[in-house]
Amino acid sequence: MQRLAIAKLLEELERRNVVFAVLPTGYGKSHLVVHNPWLLDRFGRFVHVLPLRALVQQLVERARERLGDVSYQAGMVLSDVVKTPFLSGRYVVSTVDSFSLNFFGIPVAELWRMYWHSDVAYLLARTTNVVLDEVHLVVNPDAGDSDGVEFEEVAKVVEFVRRIASWCCRYGTKLVTVSATLCPSMIKVVAEGLGDYGVVVYAPPNHRYVEKLRNDLGSDKVVTVWSDGWLANASRLCIDLEIVEDEDLAHVVNRELEESWHSLAVFLNSARRAVELYQHLRRYVSKGDIDLFLLHGRMPRDTRSSLVARMLRSLESGRKVILVATQVVEAGIDVSFDVAITEIASPLSIVQRCGRVARYFERCGRFVTVAKDLNEMIRGIYDPEIVSRGLEVLKRISSRGRCSGNRLRVPHADGDDYLELLLSIDDCVEARLRRFVPEVSRKLSVLENTVGTSRVALRILDDLGGSIVRRTSLLSVVPRERIASYIDADADHCCSDYLDHHLINSILESVVEVDTLFIERYRSRVLEVPLKVVYLYEDENGVRLCVSKTSLDDVSKLRRKPLTSLRRVLHEVVASIGMELEEASERFAHRSVSLAGFLSRYSAFARLGDVQGVEILSLR
Repeated sequence: MQRLAIAKLLEELERRNVVFAVLPTGYGKSHLVVHNPWLLDRFGRFVHVLPLRALVQQLVERARERLGDVSYQAGMVLSDVVKTPFLSGRYVVSTVDSFSLNFFGIPVAELWRMYWHSDVAYLLARTTNVVLDEVHLVVNPDAGDSDGVEFEEVAKVVEFVRRIASWCCRYGTKLVTVSATLCPSMIKVVAEGLGDYGVVVYAPPNHRYVEKLRNDLGSDKVVTVWSDGWLANASRLCIDLEIVEDEDLAHVVNRELEESWHSLAVFLNSARRAVELYQHLRRYVSKGDIDLFLLHGRMPRDTRSSLVARMLRSLESGRKVILVATQVVEAGIDVSFDVAITEIASPLSIVQRCGRVARYFERCGRFVTVAKDLNEMIRGIYDPEIVSRGLEVLKRISSRGRCSGNRLRVPHADGDDYLELLLSIDDCVEARLRRFVPEVSRKLSVLENTVGTSRVALRILDDLGGSIVRRTSLLSVVPRERIASYIDADADHCCSDYLDHHLINSILESVVEVDTLFIERYRSRVLEVPLKVVYLYEDENGVRLCVSKTSLDDVSKLRRKPLTSLRRVLHEVVASIGMELEEASERFAHRSVSLAGFLSRYSAFARLGDVQGVEILSLR
């Protein structure tokens, strides 16, 4: 299928160091390097940066088929694929979390060591070409149980992108930033002070979104592409859009169950509400004619991966499928549904969720947005003013009648489409960015001047909430049930026998990641106090799984100083097994300790009791 915007992007990349591309969902932007391997010969190494691990796994699998020489860096284990913590491969697929740390000289693989190879991390991250793919869609896996709003994270990502772009303009490496949901103000803030850069937009040349970019950046910076093979296929699409304000989501779902469809996705903003709806729907699948799946950010990694694989098999086999999910699916799974029902959310999320309907133009579809009890649906997750503005545009688009949902997938010459949706919130977005970005910039400037000094760098990262791109740091929780067969988890200190690497990888893939706000709020239900840590002890004989009680009895310290607190915990662990960090690189070069996570309470995990055996972090 002809995609002229990709060709124009590559043309711009030949003559500019920094290119932004605003392309529709499903346009194929994630395969930029995979489908154009000559880029590696022409410009050298590339790191493809994604917001979620699930996307890393998908892209690695597809890239291996075409490129062969592919490596990755993410907090996960992929079999038969080289992991490159220092991003040294020819084509590396990485999460934004890993790349952001290395970019500032913080080796992600050595985060808890006393001494870092900061120079190596810094050099390799800053001498590669970079593709940033929807990185502003960094997802908080605990959405609905935190007190922040999305644009605190967006501001962090925008400032991070601005620093990469500035570096590339100054030193000649290439940066491509691709997304379907870049507001003009995001590009404007990133581009301030840059040298030569370009913006490629898939839209009619007279679209208001394009005019806004030209006014902000200058006409010479903006190139539009319109009417190609992709648009010809998209023109045959028909997605109906419905806005519901007088029924709650459960009633809308119940009504939809009576309709004819092959696959149905239901998006909720809260993991708690997703679990409640899943339990409600289980009675409809008791006859076995529908496969029901639940996906959210508090599932163990391996459970989520297994469920995704099973869901894809069900879809391919022709069985009816219902997926209940949170934000983790917005940009995390390349899958298509006939119908999607969603709670009202940020316009950025709405566009991504609609992108999961008739994704491959294979059939018509429906997209239903439920806006009853708006404030309850978005509390602590999305900015109310931005959501309300977006809802007004959605209503206007919906009034266009049949196939109006197409406008959330494809730009239209008369406006009232997803670009207009982004434009409607642009002044709000810019105001939020102007509010948050300066403080983030100040802290990152300090961090940039501490390359090589690990303790200082961790303190600055703590001041940033424990992450360069997220609002708060993510912590790993190890389910007791996954290690009970190998170790006495009730002991203050205990180590297992030596375990094979396959089993170790299985345990590491069983962890659940939650943010520090969630831990602080639900600590009595999730972790024991004093805390216990699970770690791996490796020596010349192999790897053992260990549990140790720590002196960290104030969980709030994890909220205030997550990284320095974890470093202290690991130091205690090392001391408890007769090693000193200062000596580890010399006397104990053949031994190492790595943190797996905090040990969960027995009551922290609950089974839903269905045939899938889904495990969830309980909030009841």
